[in-house]
Amino acid sequence: TEGLVTINPRLVYIKPVDREKVYDGAKLQAEEWEYYSTSLNNQNYQFVEGQTLNCIFEGEQLFVGQSLSTLTVSQIISGSDLVNLANYNVYCGSGSLTVHGIEIIVENQSLEKVYDGKVCNLTEYEILNPENLLSGHKISVVSPFMGTDAGVFVNEMEIVITNETGDEVVGIY
Repeated sequence: TEGLVTINPRLVYIKPVDREKVYDGAKLQAEEWEYYSTSLNNQNYQFVEGQTLNCIFEGEQLFVGQSLSTLTVSQIISGSDLVNLANYNVYCGSGSLTVHGIEIIVENQSLEKVYDGKVCNLTEYEILNPENLLSGHKISVVSPFMGTDAGVFVNEMEIVITNETGDEVVGIY
């Protein structure tokens, strides 16, 4: 009788490397993959030594927020030779792409005065890290503190950040 030889495909778990950055106007995309799950610390669940893959990454994040990135295996290679894809069962997980807002620290100014019956309209502020404000962007006070009565009040004001064309861009800060 004849015996059978069975060579099972090697299981490999990969995913796009998670990436993050502060908003800079450029799209954030996955560029590299990594092992995950069982493949992390077990060479039996990794590509055979000398073999690797080419893959296609999908997903991007432009504005502040988070999204998923995925990958699709296009080919497995050993040096310059193609490897039969059937030699592997590749499980592709998801990575994350995170764009953080630019930190702008605005400090409202303080004021002390004697009651005079006139409205106190306080619009003064200081940007503590002006180097983070993108070129052409400016901060405007749209809702200043206004009060007339004696007392101690928190100077809360609403600001808006606009670009050179006057469009609001608060979502990137």
